[in-house]
Amino acid sequence: MSTKPRPTVGDTAWFAEWCHEMAFDENGDADFDRHKMTRRRFTTEQEAIQYAKSVADKAAKTLGAVEVWQSEFVAYDDEDRDAMPHAGFWDVCSEPQWIEQE
Repeated sequence: MSTKPRPTVGDTAWFAEWCHEMAFDENGDADFDRHKMTRRRFTTEQEAIQYAKSVADKAAKTLGAVEVWQSEFVAYDDEDRDAMPHAGFWDVCSEPQWIEQE
Protein backbone atom coordinates (compact mmCIF):
# COMPACT_ATOMS: atom_id res chain seq x y z
CA MET A 1 0.00 0.00 0.00
CA SER A 2 1.45 3.35 -0.98
CA THR A 3 0.89 6.53 0.94
CA LYS A 4 1.13 10.12 -0.21
CA PRO A 5 4.29 11.84 0.97
CA ARG A 6 3.88 14.51 3.59
CA PRO A 7 3.77 17.92 1.99
CA THR A 8 6.67 20.30 2.47
CA VAL A 9 6.43 24.08 2.59
CA GLY A 10 6.49 25.35 -0.99
CA ASP A 11 4.78 22.28 -2.52
CA THR A 12 1.83 22.87 -4.80
CA ALA A 13 -1.07 20.56 -5.52
CA TRP A 14 -4.47 20.50 -7.16
CA PHE A 15 -7.62 19.57 -5.26
CA ALA A 16 -11.00 18.31 -6.41
CA GLU A 17 -13.96 18.42 -4.03
CA TRP A 18 -17.59 17.43 -4.38
CA CYS A 19 -20.60 16.67 -2.22
CA HIS A 20 -21.34 12.95 -2.17
CA GLU A 21 -24.23 13.12 0.32
CA MET A 22 -26.50 16.01 1.20
CA ALA A 23 -27.91 16.55 4.69
CA PHE A 24 -31.22 18.14 5.62
CA ASP A 25 -32.56 19.68 8.79
CA GLU A 26 -35.89 18.90 10.48
CA ASN A 27 -37.68 21.31 8.10
CA GLY A 28 -36.32 19.63 5.00
CA ASP A 29 -33.91 22.47 4.21
CA ALA A 30 -30.36 21.74 3.10
CA ASP A 31 -27.95 21.71 6.07
CA PHE A 32 -24.64 22.67 4.45
CA ASP A 33 -22.66 22.12 7.66
CA ARG A 34 -23.55 18.42 7.62
CA HIS A 35 -23.12 17.64 3.91
CA LYS A 36 -20.58 14.87 3.33
CA MET A 37 -17.82 16.04 1.04
CA THR A 38 -15.05 14.16 -0.77
CA ARG A 39 -11.76 15.98 -1.37
CA ARG A 40 -8.81 14.49 -3.23
CA ARG A 41 -5.33 15.89 -3.81
CA PHE A 42 -3.50 15.58 -7.14
CA THR A 43 -0.07 16.46 -8.49
CA THR A 44 -1.32 18.10 -11.69
CA GLU A 45 -4.30 20.08 -12.86
CA GLN A 46 -4.93 17.50 -15.59
CA GLU A 47 -5.26 14.69 -13.01
CA ALA A 48 -7.65 16.76 -10.89
CA ILE A 49 -9.84 17.64 -13.87
CA GLN A 50 -9.84 14.04 -15.09
CA TYR A 51 -11.02 12.87 -11.65
CA ALA A 52 -13.61 15.68 -11.50
CA LYS A 53 -15.04 14.61 -14.86
CA SER A 54 -15.21 10.99 -13.66
CA VAL A 55 -17.39 11.91 -10.65
CA ALA A 56 -19.34 14.81 -12.20
CA ASP A 57 -22.40 12.60 -12.81
CA LYS A 58 -22.51 11.74 -9.08
CA ALA A 59 -21.97 15.38 -8.10
CA ALA A 60 -24.86 16.40 -10.36
CA LYS A 61 -27.20 14.53 -8.00
CA THR A 62 -26.17 16.69 -5.03
CA LEU A 63 -24.74 20.22 -5.39
CA GLY A 64 -24.26 19.96 -9.13
CA ALA A 65 -20.53 20.28 -9.80
CA VAL A 66 -17.01 19.36 -8.73
CA GLU A 67 -14.77 22.20 -7.60
CA VAL A 68 -11.10 22.12 -8.69
CA TRP A 69 -8.43 24.51 -7.44
CA GLN A 70 -4.67 24.85 -6.92
CA SER A 71 -3.08 25.27 -3.49
CA GLU A 72 0.37 25.89 -2.07
CA PHE A 73 1.57 24.36 1.20
CA VAL A 74 2.59 27.29 3.39
CA ALA A 75 4.18 27.45 6.84
CA TYR A 76 2.06 28.21 9.88
CA ASP A 77 4.83 30.52 11.01
CA ASP A 78 7.60 31.88 8.77
CA GLU A 79 10.10 31.70 11.66
CA ASP A 80 9.60 27.92 11.90
CA ARG A 81 9.63 27.29 8.14
CA ASP A 82 13.14 25.77 8.00
CA ALA A 83 13.00 23.90 11.30
CA MET A 84 9.57 22.36 10.63
CA PRO A 85 9.05 22.12 6.85
CA HIS A 86 6.04 19.79 7.24
CA ALA A 87 4.15 22.10 9.63
CA GLY A 88 1.74 24.12 7.56
CA PHE A 89 -1.51 24.19 5.66
CA TRP A 90 -2.80 24.18 2.09
CA ASP A 91 -3.53 27.77 1.02
CA VAL A 92 -5.73 28.24 -2.04
CA CYS A 93 -3.80 30.10 -4.76
CA SER A 94 -6.18 30.01 -7.74
CA GLU A 95 -9.78 30.72 -8.59
CA PRO A 96 -11.82 27.52 -8.54
CA GLN A 97 -12.97 25.80 -11.69
CA TRP A 98 -16.37 24.11 -11.69
CA ILE A 99 -16.58 20.83 -13.58
CA GLU A 100 -20.16 19.85 -14.42
CA GLN A 101 -21.75 16.78 -15.91
CA GLU A 102 -21.48 16.76 -19.70
